[in-house]
Amino acid sequence: EYMGHFLSVYFFSPGNDLFMLAFLVIQFAFLHFADARRNVSRGPRSSEPFEVRVCAAAQRRDCTFCHYLNRSNAVEIEPLVTRPWPINRRTKLFEFDKIKRRKRSQTRLASLVPISRAPRRVYLDFGARDFNSSIGDFFLGRYPHAATFEIKAWEVDKRFAQDYQDRPEIEFFTKAVWHSDDGLQIAASEMAFPVANPAYAKSHGLTGGWKLHTMPSMDISRYLCDTFTMDDFVVVKMDIEGAEFSIIPKLIADGTINLIDELFVECHYFEGCFLPIMKNVHWPRCLELFRDLRRRGIYVHEWF
Repeated sequence: EYMGHFLSVYFFSPGNDLFMLAFLVIQFAFLHFADARRNVSRGPRSSEPFEVRVCAAAQRRDCTFCHYLNRSNAVEIEPLVTRPWPINRRTKLFEFDKIKRRKRSQTRLASLVPISRAPRRVYLDFGARDFNSSIGDFFLGRYPHAATFEIKAWEVDKRFAQDYQDRPEIEFFTKAVWHSDDGLQIAASEMAFPVANPAYAKSHGLTGGWKLHTMPSMDISRYLCDTFTMDDFVVVKMDIEGAEFSIIPKLIADGTINLIDELFVECHYFEGCFLPIMKNVHWPRCLELFRDLRRRGIYVHEWF
């Protein structure tokens, strides 16, 4: 805005009429650049557009379990950490002791609000992997009142499905969390990652040479809208290998982000995951994603 004001004063001063066209071109480029920096809803270039379906069930304002950070008496939450995951400069490995300290500093919403009033308490694990990866160790092991929650898990890697066969208390989906039910291309690497636009990804070297295969997908925004109300208490962990840049904008556009009470997101950036599909995504993009969610009143933490 300051740059635009400066250009306006300079180019529209007497005697500078010849530069009017140049001014308009420069101002357009400047405003376009500023808008691109602010607009975190734009996913990676490989993402596809989605259809917006506004969820009527997610529009209420008079609810006990919603808008935690935008109330006059906002619920306490830890400050956002502005630095990327710490990496040892000598070994080039993550410093897990420091990461654990970051994790311990996080608040837990269920310890701060009266969740016993919620008709349903539900934990949704997007990218669950094996049982102990996050459900057993994190949620059942450390989340307040976890024993009172329903648990549902999504995992595209079929190798982990057998880990849930003897756990009937967990509803398990071998589907990709996505913004449509039309299926999704997945790269069959050790950490299976989504490839929304295979032609673009292959032509730009974003698949890492991994073979792609199609997995059934679930429009997770529609699922939230059809399954929950704003009176329910819903906790979501999202570790979906870069698909968060497509899913979260869909949840915001539909309003279904308001059905999630507490959100844990592993935001993938290249230096933190080395996935080829994230080659052009870096930590500032993740930081802005978290800041945008907090500004919207979403009770969000980073997930490790």
